[in-house]
Amino acid sequence: MNTPKSINLQEYAEKISYTALINCYMKEFTNWSRYLGIPEYDPAIAENLRKTQTDLHIRIDFSSIGCDVYIPVTYFSESGRHLFDFPVLRRVLETDEVSEVDIYGFMALTAEYSKKIYQDIEASTVMDRLNNSIQNLYAYLKHMAENNKSVNNLEMSFIEAERSLILGHILHPVPKSRQGFNGQDLFLYSPETSGRFQLFYFLIDRKNIIEKNADGEPVSKKLGEKIYLLLNPEHQKLWDRFPNHKLVPMHPWQAKHLLSQEDVQIMQEQGALFALGHYGEYFTPTSSVRTVYSEDSPWMFKFSLHVKITNSERINLYPELHRGHDISRLLKTDWGKIYRKIFRRLNLW
Repeated sequence: MNTPKSINLQEYAEKISYTALINCYMKEFTNWSRYLGIPEYDPAIAENLRKTQTDLHIRIDFSSIGCDVYIPVTYFSESGRHLFDFPVLRRVLETDEVSEVDIYGFMALTAEYSKKIYQDIEASTVMDRLNNSIQNLYAYLKHMAENNKSVNNLEMSFIEAERSLILGHILHPVPKSRQGFNGQDLFLYSPETSGRFQLFYFLIDRKNIIEKNADGEPVSKKLGEKIYLLLNPEHQKLWDRFPNHKLVPMHPWQAKHLLSQEDVQIMQEQGALFALGHYGEYFTPTSSVRTVYSEDSPWMFKFSLHVKITNSERINLYPELHRGHDISRLLKTDWGKIYRKIFRRLNLW
């Protein structure tokens, strides 16, 4: 995928986002049908459908809120990845007035229609996320065009592939929404812009740490030995004074967030936690955003990140962590060795 500089990137971002939103709607709701041809006895809508470039449309029945919507279809997919032409048309049933409806108008109709099913829905919330997603996608496309970047090349490294998902999930209504990243955060911490950063390190009293490693030796020990040599003299002396503290890496955005929390500030005052700052090799985010990779590190880290990525804050949950540890242990058993022989190309450890 290359982004031609002649394209209006804002319009392109909205079109891509609109397509994803409609596909998502068609997956989640059933009040739609395929509409082939031009109606003979419905002149109001017939006149407008003749202006579209296709004779196949999706008709969404919004009669419960006083309208219906017609979407030109250029490709109908049995797998749900449909392609559309624009504009989308909205017809007011009472007056037969037909007008174009943009992506924000369609989201508003969806929210209004959904209130009969989900009474607590808050339209402003989804509108904010939709706008955030569109503007982020525009920023990524603009970055690609200005830097002459391409994705989906025939051959790619691991991290090049992770950075290549520019358009996002094809069945998510707000695939590039990342509420919490402001200003330069978006470029520094996004895979689409090849962001690079050092991790932020804390010294934390070991009684406040739960640590397991399916390979045996605690990762904090090996990591600590490596980072200790990189610390400035002041931080080395601090660790020497508190030998029972362990080194804990953190996503730099999350570290800033945690340091603003009252309970973390209390831990600092009590000497249970010390913020050391940025050290070590540079990492880059993968497609999950909160999982980071460095070719110079033997580990990939998956951090909690209090950023609303697509639809929720991405936090590591205890059950997930224990499950990952248990599966790693299972794959090291005799059963796991047999599994590896059967599925030689599936590398899970």
